Amino acid sequence: MDCNCDGTTQAAPLQQLIAQHPAALGVAGLGALLVLVGLAWRLRLAPRVLVALGLYSRLTKEKLGENRHRRALADIISNGPGVETADLIKRIGLDGGTAEYHLQVLEREGVVKSLHVGRTRTWYSAGTPAPTPAQQALRDPTRALILDIVTREPGITMTRLARMTGKSKAATHAHIHTLLGARVLEARREGIRRRLRASSEDPSEARSSIQPAASP
Repeated sequence: MDCNCDGTTQAAPLQQLIAQHPAALGVAGLGALLVLVGLAWRLRLAPRVLVALGLYSRLTKEKLGENRHRRALADIISNGPGVETADLIKRIGLDGGTAEYHLQVLEREGVVKSLHVGRTRTWYSAGTPAPTPAQQALRDPTRALILDIVTREPGITMTRLARMTGKSKAATHAHIHTLLGARVLEARREGIRRRLRASSEDPSEARSSIQPAASP
């Protein structure tokens, strides 16, 4: 508040502006919001921004089913439990950001659920029992092969393992990272090399209960 010489007070300039032009300030705020949404749309982040701003309300199961992309995603997950995010994106034919948004909506509404194994995220219908991380990791035939090789040759290096699987070093390392995250394998550094061994936890139970990954 500012004080006049006669002892009376007057509203500060900002308060006067708000009092005199409330409609203009409301329009300015709306304009700023539209600019934010427009920028997010160009960056393919619009759905997430709108959710964060509370502009998407919770959806009924009927509304969820009306969207053909979400319906297709839910069907793929129901028919192939354990499908990975990258595979879902490829099969649904959407860009990654849009597909992940629809998956987030389905998970938030309790239609599907996800499981993280290393850097991989897999999906299941809400009523389907999810496997353990070790079981999920070993669904992939290459990872199952890696476990077999490591079990036969404890202490094997990643370079030799890549040669034995016939995969590139990058692909082999990605699979190893997943198996390490699921605690199927353990890595110990010896000098500049990392040597692999099967986890001290017995993987036989996980291996005996797995099912092959669903084909597209």
